[in-house]
Amino acid sequence: MTDLSLPPELMESLNSITSESGATHSAQPSLLQSAIDWQKEQRHTLPLQVIPYEVSKLIFIDYWKRQLTNGETFGINPKNALIIPDLLKWAINDPSSSIPLHKSIWLYGLVGSGKSVFAQALSDFLNWLNGSVPRSQGWNYVDMDLLMAKAQFDTMELSVLNGKRNFIIDELKESQQKVRLMYGMEFKIGSLISTRYSMWKDQGFRILVTTNLPPDPGKAPNVIFDDREWDRMLEMFKSIKWEGASMRPNKK
Repeated sequence: MTDLSLPPELMESLNSITSESGATHSAQPSLLQSAIDWQKEQRHTLPLQVIPYEVSKLIFIDYWKRQLTNGETFGINPKNALIIPDLLKWAINDPSSSIPLHKSIWLYGLVGSGKSVFAQALSDFLNWLNGSVPRSQGWNYVDMDLLMAKAQFDTMELSVLNGKRNFIIDELKESQQKVRLMYGMEFKIGSLISTRYSMWKDQGFRILVTTNLPPDPGKAPNVIFDDREWDRMLEMFKSIKWEGASMRPNKK
């Protein structure tokens, strides 16, 4: 947990500016603002990298290979091979990542192109990291298709998305806004982004979203974000394209 107590020298300065009558001099508000700004800076400071990238890569690839079934051959799209190192470095807070470490990630691409397999492997790796390496961050994995299926019978299932934690939100799609929920409730992607935006902005919790929605879905025929939600999305997310066509076998 980040230590948000004020530095001793700042506390000494605060104590020294009170007058004999107990009133404070006019300089105090600016000093107090400095203290508030310092606390905000500490609150948003990301944890230090706790595992070397080369070690994390070997462990993550092993978890990725475990996702394969029915004799599938492990392979990585050459274009994705260029972004995967930065995604992994972002996840372990490696400052050499080209992705700003404070940002969340909007990972978009075609249905069936392997985004979810990657997300599930990353979740497994991060769960291992959280249980094995001191000071590592905890992450929750949410399969949105499964969550929406549960929410049709109990809307309280959606409250998991409000958790004060980092999240991998997998398979976010526009069609989920058309799922009929109890008591006339609706699920809105824009509302989800606004909720997570507050936790990202105020407490530094990041999310990785996998989706088939491009980074500008607001211009689609069925508008997903209003102007405010779209503005927040732009501030919060780094959009990254996951390359490749569907790898799912054709069903006859």
